[in-house]
Amino acid sequence: MKKFIKCILAFAMVLNIIPFRTVRAEDAEKTVKVEVKISSDLKDGNNSVTTVSGEVYDDYSFHAILPDQEVYAENATVYLRMKDISSLNIVGEREMTYTINTGLETRIGLYQALKTIAGGDANEHLFHFEQVKLAVAVNAHEETANTVYTVKGSGYTPQVGATYDGTPDSVSSAKNVWKLLTDQLTADTKENPDSYVIIAKDSYLQLGNQKLVFQENEDLKLDNFSDPVALVQKIRKYLTVENAEDNAVVLVLRAGTRLDVGQSYAVLDTDAFITIGGIDVGDLDILSTLRDVDSNNMAEMIRTALAMMNTLVGLADDAGELSVEIDFAHEYKTEWNWSEDKKSAFVYLECEKCDHSKFLEAVVDEEVTDPTCTEDGNIVYVATAVDPDTGKKYTDTHPDKVVIPANGHTPKEAVKENETVNDCEIDGGYDTVVYCNVCGAEISREHVVIPATGHDWSKVEYSWSEDNKSVTASIKCENNHDHDITETVSATYAVTLEPTCTETGKGLWTSAEFESEHFEVQTKEVTIPADDHD
Repeated sequence: MKKFIKCILAFAMVLNIIPFRTVRAEDAEKTVKVEVKISSDLKDGNNSVTTVSGEVYDDYSFHAILPDQEVYAENATVYLRMKDISSLNIVGEREMTYTINTGLETRIGLYQALKTIAGGDANEHLFHFEQVKLAVAVNAHEETANTVYTVKGSGYTPQVGATYDGTPDSVSSAKNVWKLLTDQLTADTKENPDSYVIIAKDSYLQLGNQKLVFQENEDLKLDNFSDPVALVQKIRKYLTVENAEDNAVVLVLRAGTRLDVGQSYAVLDTDAFITIGGIDVGDLDILSTLRDVDSNNMAEMIRTALAMMNTLVGLADDAGELSVEIDFAHEYKTEWNWSEDKKSAFVYLECEKCDHSKFLEAVVDEEVTDPTCTEDGNIVYVATAVDPDTGKKYTDTHPDKVVIPANGHTPKEAVKENETVNDCEIDGGYDTVVYCNVCGAEISREHVVIPATGHDWSKVEYSWSEDNKSVTASIKCENNHDHDITETVSATYAVTLEPTCTETGKGLWTSAEFESEHFEVQTKEVTIPADDHD
């Protein structure tokens, strides 16, 4: 069963492209040849069988084919062509193709797949659709355009499938609707072909009492159509499902939503609100059901999506008449007004494209930035007004801030740092430092000097060698014996009194000068024995 269901991927993907064709030129009531303006095809993996096709003509009618053919679903190629559409700045013919790689290995017909999903012939609404009238109204900048489309289904024919034909009540009314729609777009061409979709943030789809909201902080760009699993996973990252306050079918596309097809692109200039009336989806929980399907199970994802589309087509067919109202938001310039105490504000909105204007009362919030020890804080007043018609927010910040003076530092008890010990010759000292008790910043630093103590010298001691040829002097520092000084110098001898036979003589040893200032030249007198008689 799972493999069987996988085959419908190629069909399900194309149903998002709106494949249309106009009423055919051979219609006997037409007096002017009808030209194809937009055409679309989806071909299977063999690139030979057209599975779904359609065309839009210049009289704004369309024709679509939903065939009952077996196809190779491993991959499919989409073809989209547009020709001479001045409202989209398309001159000549533009064509875009891209291939969807499904990875599925099966072949089956869409009708058989839908029959299996729906559970009975009476429930294949996509093939048994009969008729619905669509009352389309477009409202933009005090202008309104209306048309009524009658959409008829041919019913199911085995081996053929089904067709859809849509015709407006008049070409002029459909043209007015199209013009008013495209006036809200910026459309042009570009040099390098590239196809993608950008869904602006805060866009949403509401089906019944559930809303699918694009809530990321950035727009969603869809450009990996060839990998359906990755595409679904990327979409899910941006989406949340919320409960709605009412039961409705609404699509909201925010300004900036963009479609690029080949070398052509169109960007939505302002928010669009699309409401479909006359259809009641009740409590079907369509969106949450889609959300809960495993995104890696593409077969189940497609089965659920196709079942959802089949159900919606059935509801439309049962209703018979639907309304489609497309409201474009005004493009406002804003003028803010504040009370003197900054406690209240309102904004005046004036549309730049028409005479529409209105006032919105704002809610004012105080955004407080606390002061620090060294920097001022402030109070900023921010006003926010919400347009009840569109849900769009407008904000303004009052230019004058309330300054909260800096607190200043709170000193802690002083501490000592960088301590050094003094000695006999070198000063010591330390830094007295005060830090802030709040932020830890250094408030002050003062260096305290501890003077050198000076030496505490002992008495100098001298000692002679036994032969008196050298003298050693020494002195001790009582504060630090590393500073003790010892020095040895040589001595010279001289006879000062010659001896006689009966009398002794005298000699004198004299030291050399010492280098240290603490020592003095030393002398030592010695006795020379008397000479004996010869």
